Amino acid sequence: MELNTAEKLFYAKQIMLPDVGIEGQLKLKNTRVLCIGAGGLGSPLLQTLVSAGIGKIGIVDHDVVELSNLQRQILYRYEDVNLKKVSIAKKYLQKLNPHIDIVVYPEKFDVSNARELIAQYDIIADCTDYLANRYLVNQICMELNKSFVFAGIWQHQGQCMLFQGKQGPCFECLFPADSTAEVLSDCNELGVLAVLPNLLGTLQANLIIQHVLKLQNSLPQYFYHIDISNLEFRPYSVEQNLQCRVCGVNKIAYPAINIISIETLKHKLANTENFILLDVRSREEHEIQNLGGILIPLPELSSRIAELDPAIPVIVYCRTDVRSQMAAHILCENNFTSVAYLKGGITAWTT
Repeated sequence: MELNTAEKLFYAKQIMLPDVGIEGQLKLKNTRVLCIGAGGLGSPLLQTLVSAGIGKIGIVDHDVVELSNLQRQILYRYEDVNLKKVSIAKKYLQKLNPHIDIVVYPEKFDVSNARELIAQYDIIADCTDYLANRYLVNQICMELNKSFVFAGIWQHQGQCMLFQGKQGPCFECLFPADSTAEVLSDCNELGVLAVLPNLLGTLQANLIIQHVLKLQNSLPQYFYHIDISNLEFRPYSVEQNLQCRVCGVNKIAYPAINIISIETLKHKLANTENFILLDVRSREEHEIQNLGGILIPLPELSSRIAELDPAIPVIVYCRTDVRSQMAAHILCENNFTSVAYLKGGITAWTT
């Protein structure tokens, strides 16, 4: 695959760099990146990768543009409100660079489609605010030896790191699932200045480009922490945890996490099938409305895991399905052999 005349003109300033050149530009053109989430992080990441010349980009997002998105999700405009994000993103990005192959997936990223999507790409960028997604992406990327870059935001602070598949540490080394549940929120409930996701999304794109080009200053084994309140930028060296359950010497084979529909759960309840129904919301949420079963709030799950029988199938639910996905990963790490979560959670049940 070669660069045509129009591409050479488009990327002229980039090609002029000694450590890029025609050869480096061709590496970018031959790279496939999957972006999970086209919001605050995905918007700058996509614009940067498209401008840089990544040859094929997949975009997974099931949401529509909301008015509150416009403050920080720079791909969208007022007239885009209530339209599918992936459709608007593709339209805008294709105008920015017509030389890129952009494939959109207007669907929710979860265990039902994750492996099939990830298998088609070289590098995976998690640009969602769902921590559970990162454990799922990390697990599949380790199995398929795919590179994976994530970014996370909390108030004025951000984090970012690129993991190189089976080479070196993985996301679980950095954030063990059983000790991270306490800081998991069910959705993006915190405020954010627009500059932070734009900065982090651009940093994700930079790590991807450096990784593809194998630049001398590329530091993929570093975890980056940014605090925009005091303009602090710190890299931290990360080493593989040999006891990691995903990539360590004692790694375990996770059983498949299944998705249960509302109809299937109703059928199981009506037929009094033998399974544990587990609510991982807060006590306050449970008191307002629940589907029955056992209540163990997600932050308490790891310390109370002995209350559950790993030989009995478990179906987990929460408000939507973010905390329940996280809980499912914790259960799998603790040798539960049959785990599923309720798609859409109690919100879908009552809709």
